[in-house]
Amino acid sequence: PNPFSEILNINYKVDFKSDVNISIYDFFGRRVANIDCGQQDKGNYVYNFKALNLVSGQYYCKVRIAKQSFTNKLNYLRTQD
Repeated sequence: PNPFSEILNINYKVDFKSDVNISIYDFFGRRVANIDCGQQDKGNYVYNFKALNLVSGQYYCKVRIAKQSFTNKLNYLRTQD
């Protein structure tokens, strides 16, 4: 869901065996997380990103599969403990 809090489920599909990388960027374009998922077989996947160290705000999630990439805008709402 968008906005999200605490955990973001990142869904993606791999059409053929490929290297997969997920990057999270803040509003200013600074990379705040980089997840190397390695080489994955064809199929549907979900990565659970824990945003525990981020402040509330707008972020971008970039999923790179082989030579293609997809970017989505996210709104993170940090909940108070």
